Amino acid sequence: MFNPAAFADPSLYTYGTSGRDSLRLQPYWNFDTSLVRQFPIKEKVRFEFRVDAFNLFNNVVYGFNALGASTPSGLNLSGPNFGVTAGTANNPRELQFSGKLVF
Repeated sequence: MFNPAAFADPSLYTYGTSGRDSLRLQPYWNFDTSLVRQFPIKEKVRFEFRVDAFNLFNNVVYGFNALGASTPSGLNLSGPNFGVTAGTANNPRELQFSGKLVF
């Protein structure tokens, strides 16, 4: 979190004093993995069990809109949501179990 009172709109036709990329987001990464196990039943029949994990370590990446951005090209410094965390850029951990009969 940062202090939104430290930011102000610059004067007309001037640049602000904030450094480049001073409001960078966290790196976006998810660890997705799958485990598959096949169980033979007969010569030409087998059962396949599968577990898929999406965002296995549940890494949270706060989204760009969490900074109160009104457009992708700039921040809305006078908006009421500037500096308020409103959501995440990725999904929470999801586990998926499935079974398949192959014949």
